[in-house]
Amino acid sequence: MNKKLKATSIAVLTATMVLASLPVSSMAAGYNPKYGSGDFWRIGRPSNYSRYVDVGDANEDGYINISDYIEICNTVNYGWSKGPKTTWERFRYSIGLWRTPDHMDINGDGRVTHQDADILLACLLQSGGY
Repeated sequence: MNKKLKATSIAVLTATMVLASLPVSSMAAGYNPKYGSGDFWRIGRPSNYSRYVDVGDANEDGYINISDYIEICNTVNYGWSKGPKTTWERFRYSIGLWRTPDHMDINGDGRVTHQDADILLACLLQSGGY
C-alpha cells in the first residue's frame, strides 16, 4: 500500500510539473479574445433540439462548461453520434424534420463548426464559467 501511494504521488507530481512547464498552461492568462459579449447571446437559452437542453450544453448534462467545448470539437472533427433513437425522432428524421444539433450551434448559423467551439470557449474564459 505504501509503495503504491508513493508511486502514485510521484506520478502526479511529475505530471503536474510537466503540465505547468507547457506554454499552453498560461494560455488563459494571456488570452486575447476575438469574440465579445455580443457573440454570447444564444448561450444558455432554450434550443430547438430539445426543450430540456440549452444552447451551449453540448453534452446534455445540464451544465455549460469546458466539457461542452470538447464535445463540440469532437462533433466537428468526428461527427455527431447521437442520431434519432426514439420512434418519434426516427419519424421526424424520415420526413426531414430532424435537424442538426441546435444546442451545439452557438452562433446560430445552422451549422456546427469550430467557430461555435471558439465562441463557447471565449465565453467560458471571459466569464469564468457559465
